[in-house]
Amino acid sequence: MKGKNMSPSEIVARRAVAPLLLIFVTVTWLGYYDCKVFGGPLTLPYTVNRETHSMVPYYIWQNPRPEPADPDSAMRAFYKVELAICEQERSVKGYLLWMVAKVVFLVPFFTGVILLVPLVMARRAFGDRRLRLLVVCVLVLVAGMAIGIYFEAYYLAPFVAAMYAVELQMMRHLRVGRNGQSTVGLALTRFIITACVVMTGVRVLFAPLHLEPAEGNPGK
Repeated sequence: MKGKNMSPSEIVARRAVAPLLLIFVTVTWLGYYDCKVFGGPLTLPYTVNRETHSMVPYYIWQNPRPEPADPDSAMRAFYKVELAICEQERSVKGYLLWMVAKVVFLVPFFTGVILLVPLVMARRAFGDRRLRLLVVCVLVLVAGMAIGIYFEAYYLAPFVAAMYAVELQMMRHLRVGRNGQSTVGLALTRFIITACVVMTGVRVLFAPLHLEPAEGNPGK
């Protein structure tokens, strides 16, 4: 009720001015930090790292850089692995194989098998007008994976919320079905939620039981 009594100016301040102000403060602080530590407000730590150690460019159409004079033999050996991946991806066959490897790695890392079930409702969820911005975010993610060479799972961190929001909307469509009443969809949704809760408990017990989850990364 309080929101309904707000004036237009208060609504604008809450929905537009406050977020923009927060973004401005954050960007200003990051620029100040980069300027003090790396010599310029637009010089990012990642850029300094790549230019210091890596020969691999950012995108598939770029050529590798000359090998830097890196005195750290361990770092030099690590980034030479990157170069081998880059050389593989420059062929059509190698590019397709690494794209498949990226997708295969993402499935167990972010969703597992159980969260693949709601994908049967992907078409309906992607057509939902309320999800257009999130769908655009997911498409940007896919494009980034397609044109980028090196890949780490944590690169996708900014997109995780969007991916799970779309996943939840697919589960919603699965639950209600086409006619708003789906016994099978409701049962599947309940099963998925229960399985996720159980697997969370199992994951918590890994450390006490001295077990290690399987790890891997196609970028390494």
